[in-house]
Amino acid sequence: MATTLKLPMLFYIEDNGYGISTPGWLQTPGCNIAKNLANFEGLTIFDGDGTEPTQAAALISQAVAHVRGGEGPALLHLNVPRLQGHSFQDTQTYKSEAIKAAEWARDPLPKLKAHCVPSLLSETDWEKIEREAEEKVRRAAQIADQRPVSNPADVTRHVFSEAGALQDEGGLWSTGYLAPKHAIRPHLKARASI
Repeated sequence: MATTLKLPMLFYIEDNGYGISTPGWLQTPGCNIAKNLANFEGLTIFDGDGTEPTQAAALISQAVAHVRGGEGPALLHLNVPRLQGHSFQDTQTYKSEAIKAAEWARDPLPKLKAHCVPSLLSETDWEKIEREAEEKVRRAAQIADQRPVSNPADVTRHVFSEAGALQDEGGLWSTGYLAPKHAIRPHLKARASI
């Protein structure tokens, strides 16, 4: 529908090569969903390496400009390593030590640092950003750990939208965004008869 209506949609795939613990070659013919969709008329594909800062930034910029420019939908597919398991109990025992080592060799963070320091940031600035990020993560974990166990009577709340009740975190509502006024019934403009 996005392609037939030329909707301004950006589909983003951060492809770590796995679906939970199943390797991509067992799920996607040719291991690249972007190549599989390349002949999908009306969908522009941007495909590349998400661990290379310059390439990833260029592809992201091009994909966003394409969609915002009214050129129709785009698919942005970036390959990245999966450095940790799918969830906290996933020990990645389905991967060999060689595969894990190869994935860690593609860790995007050292590449980003090499790209930024010293041309865009000083080593001191980078270290400050690292400390601030670590502190924010530590604080978020602390807040999460201090939350009480959920009340069983409330666990089904917000599974679907509830009238008048909006989330406290995430989305646009918590940033002060107010949606445009709307009416329950549509107001059709009178058209001149032909």
